[in-house]
Amino acid sequence: AGEPFVERTYPDAPLLIGGWRASLEEFARGAWAQFHRHPWLLQVSQARPIMGPNEMLGTEAVLAAIAEMGLSDGETVAVLSTVYAYVSGLARNNVEYAQAASTTGVSDADWWAAQAPFLEKVLTSGDYPNLTRVSESGAWESTDDGFEFGLKCVLDGIELQLAARSGPGQPDEDEHRREPKPASGQAAEQEYG
Repeated sequence: AGEPFVERTYPDAPLLIGGWRASLEEFARGAWAQFHRHPWLLQVSQARPIMGPNEMLGTEAVLAAIAEMGLSDGETVAVLSTVYAYVSGLARNNVEYAQAASTTGVSDADWWAAQAPFLEKVLTSGDYPNLTRVSESGAWESTDDGFEFGLKCVLDGIELQLAARSGPGQPDEDEHRREPKPASGQAAEQEYG
C-alpha cells in the first residue's frame, strides 16, 4: 500500500547490463534521482546504513557489474565507494543549497548581499585571477551539466586505472582478483518478493 519506505533504485538486480561503466552510470543516476526525491536519505549515516532486501538487491547488482573489472574485493568496494561518494556529496551540496534559506532564515539574496563587500574586495584585488574569471562567468550558478561531467570524470579515471593495469609489463591477474559472479536477483526476489 503506497510508496515503499525506501524505493528500489533497481527493480531487478539483473537489469544492470551493458558492462561495468553503463551499470555504474545507471547506479549513479538512480542514486542521484533518489537523493533528490528523498533528501532525508542524505542524513542517514553510512556507518549505519538502511538495510533491506531492495538495498541488498541494488548493491548485489552493482557489485556484480564491478566484478567484471577483475578487481580485488577491496578495490571493488573502493570503486563503489568512490562513485557513491561523488553522487551523495554533490547531491548533498545541491539539497543544502536548495534548503539553505528555510534552514537559516536568511534568503539567498540577503546572504549574498552580506558577502558582497568582501567578495568585491577579493575579486578586484588581482590576487585571485582564476576565482575572478570563474565567478564572472556565472559558472557557480550553473549546475545543469555538472553532475554528468563529474560522473564522466570519475568513471574515466577508473577506466584509466584499469587500462594502466593491463598495459605493457603489467600482470593481467593476481591472486587477489576475483571472477565475476552473476547477480542473484531472482533468488532474492523469491525470498523477499
